[in-house]
Amino acid sequence: MLPPWVAACGRALSVIYENMTINILFAVDGSSGSLRAARTFVEHLRMLRGKPKVHMLHVHPPLPIGLAFKHLPREALDRHYQEEGEAALEKSQSLLAEAGITVISHIHVGPPAQTILQQAVTLKCSWIALGRNGHGVMSPFSLGSIAARVLQTSEIPVVLFP
Repeated sequence: MLPPWVAACGRALSVIYENMTINILFAVDGSSGSLRAARTFVEHLRMLRGKPKVHMLHVHPPLPIGLAFKHLPREALDRHYQEEGEAALEKSQSLLAEAGITVISHIHVGPPAQTILQQAVTLKCSWIALGRNGHGVMSPFSLGSIAARVLQTSEIPVVLFP
């Protein structure tokens, strides 16, 4: 049995969180692992009392600048990043929309882990969510390098989904 003051604190926190909008950054890369993480993410969001504000982020690693600008005009490169980002977000966005969750989409170019962390701070997110696996051959058996870097360096709580 919990002491009465603990139960009272729990009820007070419950009321606070119930009336609070939680900002969540959900990072996706468009892979099958990312879509699997989105399904699990939706299941967990259903446990929350209120509807969170979900910022879905895709970060495209930059193409080597010399190579990119040598063969492509800047507009074509920007269009490439935008199209790839939209494609990466599409399935996960649809999954969250079907669950009645409003998503604010973001597409950025930069070092993925660093950009995820920067955007979480900029968007004042309460936590960061992402899939645990990368694209590599060993991905089903290991933590992805981006997930590992985010987890190791974030000052914001991070939730990894299988």
